[in-house]
Amino acid sequence: MPKTPSNLKCPNCKSKELQKNGFQVLADGLKHQRFRCKSCDYVFTPLLSIPNSN
Repeated sequence: MPKTPSNLKCPNCKSKELQKNGFQVLADGLKHQRFRCKSCDYVFTPLLSIPNSN
């Protein structure tokens, strides 16, 4: 089973126990990997979950 990127964490509970969960097609027309947290069942797309660092 492929591993998720090591720096990726659940934005809901901060767990690193993630599994790939399909793709999401965004307005840019590209497919983005979705992940599901094994700890809290939160589903997210990392591109959309990165907090603004300003």
